[in-house]
Amino acid sequence: MVGVSGRSRACANCKSRHIKCDEARPSCNRCVKAGLNCRGYERMTKFVDETLWTRGKHSSSIVSKKTASYPSSWNSADISKKLDPLVMRFLRGMFMPHNVDFTSWHYSPSDGAVVRRPFLPGVTLQALALSLHGKVTRNQESLNQAVELYGFSIRSIRADLRDENAVSTTLLISSVLHMTMYEWVHATNTLAWKHHAQALARMVEMRGPYVFKQGIEKRLFLQARSMILIAALEDRKRTFLAEDIWQTVPWSNTPELKTYINRYVDLVLFIPSIMEDLDILRQAETEAKQCSIRDRIRTTILSLHKRLLDIRCDWEIITANAAYEAPPQRSEHVYSSVDETGSALFTSLLGFKDLQTCVEMGMYHVILFFLRDFENEIGMEQVNNTPSLAMPKRSNPGLKFPHELMTVRDIGIDICRSVEFFLQPSHGLTGAYFLIFPLRVAQFAFELDEDRAIVAWTRKIMRHIGDTYGFSTAYAFCGS
Repeated sequence: MVGVSGRSRACANCKSRHIKCDEARPSCNRCVKAGLNCRGYERMTKFVDETLWTRGKHSSSIVSKKTASYPSSWNSADISKKLDPLVMRFLRGMFMPHNVDFTSWHYSPSDGAVVRRPFLPGVTLQALALSLHGKVTRNQESLNQAVELYGFSIRSIRADLRDENAVSTTLLISSVLHMTMYEWVHATNTLAWKHHAQALARMVEMRGPYVFKQGIEKRLFLQARSMILIAALEDRKRTFLAEDIWQTVPWSNTPELKTYINRYVDLVLFIPSIMEDLDILRQAETEAKQCSIRDRIRTTILSLHKRLLDIRCDWEIITANAAYEAPPQRSEHVYSSVDETGSALFTSLLGFKDLQTCVEMGMYHVILFFLRDFENEIGMEQVNNTPSLAMPKRSNPGLKFPHELMTVRDIGIDICRSVEFFLQPSHGLTGAYFLIFPLRVAQFAFELDEDRAIVAWTRKIMRHIGDTYGFSTAYAFCGS
């Protein structure tokens, strides 16, 4: 409900983050340490609780209010039937079937009446869906409609942000998630997706971790943190999502349900912190300062190695017989693992029981790559980590443990050996989407090694992902 907050004297930031405020003035120390702009101690207007928002027809009076003009040329009726099946399958996998909602309008209470407003999660999802459909099917009309809906969404969000009665943070987070992914597909410009991801980070951080423990908020949080992570890696700046409270509280109701993917993402969230420390190290002017920063980086690397090994051993035990090796086969697929002469690039390929286990191993290899690269950068002796107890019985002979992957090249090869499985036709857009990140990491390893044959092949794969699956962001890694 819209209204002023209660009796708490905490600053606005601490209140929204559900943490204790020290009430220091003019800015509280909590905000200063977190790098936030303290919003002070005025009693603040709250966002509308999303449970009050309803959709569908309402009886009696509907108050007409000026909103952004909805594209007159577009009718969202039966959109799911018009989309390519690959697109609908991808959207259902990403957002779950009951969250693929293309509703264009909803009705919300305002000043004692009911107001017809654009349902922005539905409109932004339409823009994303039509953009993907247009890219995959080469349908220019769909692309034009997507651009129109995207522009409408931007205008509507700006209008809602000016109207305190219109804002529901949950709906905004959902809308901005769709818009971030739209930019990965449409690539309006190189910075637009990052602006959306940074907005996501601010909205999520302001709400605090306790809001995201269940339901739609939990699902939105899991999607948002991956996008916030990519932006943090791009900027080489630490993220609040690496803090312990953000890695535990959202799962506190059911910690046993934290998936391997989310356990691996927990570790990747520390990578931007190390990147930032490395940048600070390069600018440090005294030897004492350099030693201090280098020690901090070394401590973080050792901690992440230990956590990574624990997860990897656990995965080997729980996910038995999930992977296998196979000899490379000649085929006409663009993504076949052969060089320009038709010779096999790798002696064997990796296959998995399903796409989920393949994605999990992709994340494992990404983390290990960064750790090995950081070890090299600070001149640290490589960590040859083995379990303190007995090594678990190997049930996936094609996969290696950290102590068996000591170079970034070895890690890059194992990522590349999984490419054909990622891009199997049965995996559709989802396999291509989850391949981009680990493949870019592998590509970087071979660029360092100046392996022109594999670099050329990875660039060909990136172009294939952009051309065939519609993810235009992959074009940035195709070379000149």
